[in-house]
Amino acid sequence: MNTYQQLHSELINKLAATRRKELLQNLLVGVMNTASTSLLTMLLLAGIESMAYGDTTFRTILACVWLAITTGSFIFFSGESLAQVVSLKQVPSIDAMALRVGNVYVDLRDTLCNALQLAPLADANPRMVYQRHLLSLRSKMLLHAPERRISMSLSAGKNSSGRWCFFLVR
Repeated sequence: MNTYQQLHSELINKLAATRRKELLQNLLVGVMNTASTSLLTMLLLAGIESMAYGDTTFRTILACVWLAITTGSFIFFSGESLAQVVSLKQVPSIDAMALRVGNVYVDLRDTLCNALQLAPLADANPRMVYQRHLLSLRSKMLLHAPERRISMSLSAGKNSSGRWCFFLVR
């Protein structure tokens, strides 16, 4: 296997691992949002029950309402991520991940995506620009440097669609 082929396979593996971590992180955030919604619903229903002092039928109805709201919030917050994790919904492509990684790290920009797009052409002409892109990525410490650590903290607020949720902040 040539040097550029090894670098290309390492690059694909790292982007696939990044995609997998992101999917699991999104699923975890959805589960945390579901847990907080469930807890707040339970506290609200416990307050209603303590004021109403209902019988067994009333408490059973409150328990069913809590279960329905918890199930609905799980589907709402975690449904899309869970569908991607179990391969029911299409996950972002490697090229899309390369563009997103390039947007986060200014020193990479679109060099990462360019290297991936030139890969099919490199087999026909191995001496072309593709090697230069991969070697420049290597020199930018993407492939063989220790992983860059990003500090993250948990925060609450509105997401892009206007829903309140927990999210991780860099």
